[in-house]
Amino acid sequence: MSEPSLQQLAAAMRGLSPLELIEKVLILEDGRTYGEAMTEWQRADFEAIVATHPDGRPVHRLCYLERRRGESKTQDSAAVAVADLIVGPRGHRSYAVASSSDQAQLLLDSVEAFRDRSPFVNAAVRVHRFVVKNLGTGSELRVMSADDKTSYGIRPRKVFFDELSLQPDDRLWKAMWSAIGKRADAQMVVASMCGWEFGGFAWKVREMVRLNG
Repeated sequence: MSEPSLQQLAAAMRGLSPLELIEKVLILEDGRTYGEAMTEWQRADFEAIVATHPDGRPVHRLCYLERRRGESKTQDSAAVAVADLIVGPRGHRSYAVASSSDQAQLLLDSVEAFRDRSPFVNAAVRVHRFVVKNLGTGSELRVMSADDKTSYGIRPRKVFFDELSLQPDDRLWKAMWSAIGKRADAQMVVASMCGWEFGGFAWKVREMVRLNG
């Protein structure tokens, strides 16, 4: 029997929901699927992120995941990013952003690890220096940092904001949050520690979510 084509693999994966793809397709470093290893709080976070209204708009325009060090913030963000890149609409653009290029690279490293461990992901996407591209649909996940000068003017489908509490100022946050307002189906996913600067803008975002969540 011949190997399935890229088109056949893409069609099979696009029949999955984002949560099903995360659970069944993405493989962790220890060889288990996400579904086999997922904790209850991880599942709750994934369900909140991928929840949509009947017309496809996200139920939660801003998802704020506050976790301690070592609690899979970057890897879980990468998992959602890969799932949406594969089963999301054709030709969309999403962004992974962080305080520095090194921090942003960590999310890209997680995407590459999923690609290397999953033949389905490997067949569907290509990972370049600053972009991950779905070969079948043309959709892209672009990596940016606070150092990037082109953060304004974009119209993202999703923004994955890693470690908000490490931002030196609010410039990147303002650029990304204002970009989310440009389209009704856009969503921001923030994964961060709470931080120590209780008077800073990251704490204000955290409190806004806590009080209005």
